Amino acid sequence: MLANVTKYIAICLVFFCAGTRAISQDSSSENYSSILNQILSLQFDTADSLIEAFRGGHEMVLEIMYLENYLEFLDALIGGDRASYENYLSKSVERLDSIRSRFGYLPGRLSVISAIHLQSSFLNAYHGDNLKAARNFYVAKRYLRQLESAVPENPVNEKLGGLIYLVAGSAPAEYNWLMKIFGIRGDAEMGLEYLGDYHDGSTGANRLESCLILLYARQMTGLEEGTGRPLTDCGSDTVTLQRYFYAYHALKSGHSREVTEILGTWRQDPGETSFSYLDLLLGEAMLNNFQSEAGDQLLQFLQTTRGDHYVKTAWHKLSWYYYLNGDSAAYREARENVIQKGNMILDADKQAFREAGEKTPPNPGLLKSRLYFDGGHYWRSREILLGIYPGDLASQRDSLEYTYRLARISDCLGEIDEAIVKYHEVIKNGQGSSWYFPSNAALLMGMIYEDMGKKEKALESYHTCLKMNRSAYKNSIGNKAKQGIRRLK
Repeated sequence: MLANVTKYIAICLVFFCAGTRAISQDSSSENYSSILNQILSLQFDTADSLIEAFRGGHEMVLEIMYLENYLEFLDALIGGDRASYENYLSKSVERLDSIRSRFGYLPGRLSVISAIHLQSSFLNAYHGDNLKAARNFYVAKRYLRQLESAVPENPVNEKLGGLIYLVAGSAPAEYNWLMKIFGIRGDAEMGLEYLGDYHDGSTGANRLESCLILLYARQMTGLEEGTGRPLTDCGSDTVTLQRYFYAYHALKSGHSREVTEILGTWRQDPGETSFSYLDLLLGEAMLNNFQSEAGDQLLQFLQTTRGDHYVKTAWHKLSWYYYLNGDSAAYREARENVIQKGNMILDADKQAFREAGEKTPPNPGLLKSRLYFDGGHYWRSREILLGIYPGDLASQRDSLEYTYRLARISDCLGEIDEAIVKYHEVIKNGQGSSWYFPSNAALLMGMIYEDMGKKEKALESYHTCLKMNRSAYKNSIGNKAKQGIRRLK
């Protein structure tokens, strides 16, 4: 149930799950905050040393167990490799058994147990273990309910509850059966409300964490941070994870130049655990800007990543780089690597695999237009399209993509009437296909109608999107359509 929720993320990268904060504002609280800050700053060696220093004490036993789990969770998630994941699962089970046996009915244990199960659920999802993800998610929710009953004023309730509502409310429709089995219901907007309330009351390292949670929520749902609260700064522009979220949002919103400004000359602190996904973000942005360094940047990601996520995506982008630079041999090798390397858990990797399997190379004009569009260069993207002769569109897919890209450009330039006409054309001509163009056209048209206040037409478009959504992006596209239906109903 949660696997594809987490994958939609881009990246699905889910870093921040609530923990315990039931101790008073004394030296123990300061120590907890210091360790948490090191974890969030990816200073894992320093955090581990601090954890070891406090492990034998009597004041922070439960907190230390949680922070140790947090560190191992984040390390496994950033690394993305199977070995780190399995190591985390083994240790988290031992840790949960120890907490249950040592702390009996102490209310403080409830938030820790709930948070660890939630962290485990996210990692299960990231590695495609759907049933385990749903089971851990259910247990996390069950312990949260006990916590809410035992300590109703605990602010951690808002953080845990916000994450649970957010994730469950973003689950793809195809996982409704799992949600029903485990009695899981969610509401993404309510989740954002809870998380926003928690953020307003947090301080220190907890405030940094809550800010990063909200940035993650925006990435996951496409919604704003909730309840009209503007969120522009987490208080420390040196935190790598904050920089990641800003760069990710800039890339996905068509601001590739901004990505190069955020990441171009910046380097991680030598003491931090390497976050190789930043290399992929920068490589994609450079490719969208047609920068010559894009190829080296994409190779940097492939050489440093520990896991198999986004490997197909990176090879696919690299194949485009070689193709547009006329290196036929390197292009063919990269395409073959898309087929052979990495995994197919994330939507982006599924789409890369599908496109690499096409019998003919991409139309160079369409590819250039696509990259210019993704980089936010809309007028240049249209100029490229208008220079393509109809006879150069060798297949139905090319013709459909041509119309789809014209529609997207009109949409982004505010030419709404023209965008609607083109979206309708894509939907009509794409019936029965497995390409993402028609389903995404229906989704985007629904958003236009929703903004115009035309509720019935918006609902019709969202339902059309769900009915014809057979693409590799079916989870992310379908999730957005489902959110639109929920908003309107």
